[in-house]
Amino acid sequence: MTTKTTKKKKQPISRMNLEMSLKVRKRLEELSEETDCSLTETIRRALSVYDLLLTQQKSGAEVLVRDEDGERQVLIY
Repeated sequence: MTTKTTKKKKQPISRMNLEMSLKVRKRLEELSEETDCSLTETIRRALSVYDLLLTQQKSGAEVLVRDEDGERQVLIY
């Protein structure tokens, strides 16, 4: 892993090599295309959502999804 500073943000960044199954790689690429984001930005956004879910779970919150019919499904207790 290497660390350098970006020219735009002047924040240290770290480069990583990731191993993943071809199925996961394909889905990552599909999500990247669907959202018109780079692979890096797609991973960054996914990490933000994961962090939010874990933070809410740790605080005792329930994470719900409500479909278009108003039905709710608990994702995380």
